[in-house]
Amino acid sequence: MLHTAEVRWFVQGSLPGQVVQWFWHGSSPRGPDVRDDWYLVLPGCEGTGVKFRRGTSLDVKARVGDGGAVSYGPGIAGVRESWVKWSSDNAQVVEGLAHVCAGAREWLGVRKERYLRFFTLELARPVELRTYAATTVGCHVELTRVLAGDTRPCEAWTLGLEAYGERDQREEALDATATHLFTGRPPLPVPLAAAASMGYPAWLNRLPRGGRQTRPAPS
Repeated sequence: MLHTAEVRWFVQGSLPGQVVQWFWHGSSPRGPDVRDDWYLVLPGCEGTGVKFRRGTSLDVKARVGDGGAVSYGPGIAGVRESWVKWSSDNAQVVEGLAHVCAGAREWLGVRKERYLRFFTLELARPVELRTYAATTVGCHVELTRVLAGDTRPCEAWTLGLEAYGERDQREEALDATATHLFTGRPPLPVPLAAAASMGYPAWLNRLPRGGRQTRPAPS
């Protein structure tokens, strides 16, 4: 299981090019990672997420704490949350659970175009890595264009930070990376309000019900 401290925002509409340029400031731009995920939408439940990732692995994620309101400079306000995630890419597990879940009527397909940056904080400050590498304490930052649903897809974009490490390191790693990201560089071209700060389960619960599928496509 993976324990994380996170802050995330969702903004409805297309992903502005200037936001992508801001995201890569001071780093080497790389093209997006494109994938399709399937989420089980649990009506009224914003603290638990279940998804088939790329159709080949299963993630179950639960919110286990609320770190309260945070501010990372003018126009950047959010809610810091603690999460725990269990994942499996065992084919028998994924196929078996996909069969069990096939009758659920609240599955939603989400196409993602994800830009990713990786930071290690093993030296007590954010140091960017060119590619992902396992470290004892670090933070992943993603900027993602999302299309939710098939018949009437909802387009949005999300900016999220996910820090990991020992229990007493995660929130410090999150705040240090956010400070590095939002200060000492050109300002983000759009504000991020606390009302837009939430995890995927909360955002999915706020989407129109049209366009949802009757079951996942795990393979």
